[in-house]
Amino acid sequence: MNQVKKYYQLIPEKVFQSLNTIEDLLRPGIKGYSTDNLKEVISIVACHVRKEGEPAQLQINYIKKLVPQGDRYLLMLISLGIIQRSGFAIKGQTSYKYNFAPEYQSKYLSF
Repeated sequence: MNQVKKYYQLIPEKVFQSLNTIEDLLRPGIKGYSTDNLKEVISIVACHVRKEGEPAQLQINYIKKLVPQGDRYLLMLISLGIIQRSGFAIKGQTSYKYNFAPEYQSKYLSF
């Protein structure tokens, strides 16, 4: 019997409500911009934050492997103040921690 794996994305409600504005701001800065890639980066951060219950430690290489230009999307979300980066990174030892800015922290919507 084949089991079908369900795939879903998590996006904080307040981020979802601002998605059109966020896209308008990001689109000019990323060649080959994709709404799906943006949602995937947001979902990666959301899934890890939700699982850990605190800022999530994520490697930029991990995000780049999962999402084409994922690092660009993440850095632009940080520059817009939607995602916050904290801590410090030491190559091969520790990574930055990521969380949603307080004004974007809200109930997660599942798609």
